[in-house]
Amino acid sequence: MAGLYIHIPFRERDRAYDDAFVSARAGVNYEAFTDAIAREIRQQAEAHGGELPIRSVYAGGGRPSLIPLEAMVPLLRAVSNFETDDIEEVSAELSPKDATQRYVKGLTTMGFNRLVVAALSFDDAELHTIDAPHTVHDIYQCLEHARTVGIENISLDVTFGWPESTLNSWKQTLKTVVECEVPHVTLLEWPSYATNDAQELLRTKQYRYALQYLQEHGFEPYEISHFAQPGYRSRHNKNYWAHGSFLGIGPAAHSFWWYPESENPRRWANVQDVEAYAQLLAEGERIGNQGAFFAPTVLGEVPREARVMNEEPFGPVAPVARMASLDDMLEEANRLPFGLAAYAFTSDRKTAGALREGVEAGMLALNSLLVSTPETPFGGINDSGYGSEGGIEGLEAFQRTRFLTDTDL
Repeated sequence: MAGLYIHIPFRERDRAYDDAFVSARAGVNYEAFTDAIAREIRQQAEAHGGELPIRSVYAGGGRPSLIPLEAMVPLLRAVSNFETDDIEEVSAELSPKDATQRYVKGLTTMGFNRLVVAALSFDDAELHTIDAPHTVHDIYQCLEHARTVGIENISLDVTFGWPESTLNSWKQTLKTVVECEVPHVTLLEWPSYATNDAQELLRTKQYRYALQYLQEHGFEPYEISHFAQPGYRSRHNKNYWAHGSFLGIGPAAHSFWWYPESENPRRWANVQDVEAYAQLLAEGERIGNQGAFFAPTVLGEVPREARVMNEEPFGPVAPVARMASLDDMLEEANRLPFGLAAYAFTSDRKTAGALREGVEAGMLALNSLLVSTPETPFGGINDSGYGSEGGIEGLEAFQRTRFLTDTDL
């Protein structure tokens, strides 16, 4: 069995209690983003759908509920490209601020059967202190809407160990959590880089109290910070801790894949940039359903750390990145130990001269796409290979050079 994690990194601004990769910005084109997410889901289904059945789906962030319901539709439709008969749990993280009855009902209509509510605290003063976007009233409204549409599998996230928190306020928050009669609770530990020694001691006391108090009220602890009533442990979380396979979808998402027929497990991660992620998935669909044939692809604003910028790709792909100067461009062009063919276009003679002298490649075409003819050598330098094809140089590999002297006796 395997899990499918979908990372939706948006927030209206950065929050100290969330140290995951997030993108805080205005004017986001959510439809374009979810289209890119859906495209990656289809790609992963094509690549891995027949290897392991998907058992759980989890949409997290960030604040995933900033995504309008209409923009979520293609995302959930794309999941159907996997075999869905074995999917038992479909979770969505939900901010109480966004949990209108229409939104919660829309999630259930799309197939979500478990909600993870970012309550954080049940004290309005504390919520204000940690800059949460919601109020305690919003939390109660969210729970009411969820139960009205028939969702009982609800998890509450509450945070501890943050500056200005106290043991007494923590006890009251846990008491209220129990009174809410939800079957699952997750304790969110405040990022350790934002605490001092005194807060570390408080953090320890708060965790120990939660461990005792929640068990006294029927919650079973598992995986360090999760607590569940019998039968309500998160299947998705358990899969992580059991070293199970999972596919991470979206910017900065990580994947781990190891199915029985594979010799070695694989780990990989997506680029940590929303715009780059969307553009990286904008073209290049597979042609047909056999072989490795892809349509020509142009990648816009590709970050330097992207894999395509650090390997020698063989395929119809052209990454594009802006450079501040000609010197920066030459430095980037020569950064890797590869140098097969290079192409440059300029109307400035001085720039053309600098390119002729500075670009390290076996072939350079200036204002042209022609880098080789049958009469000329075709070959790279450095790690792009040795020797050449074409021209007289291409014959040398098939020749056997000998030196012969012959003197009459």
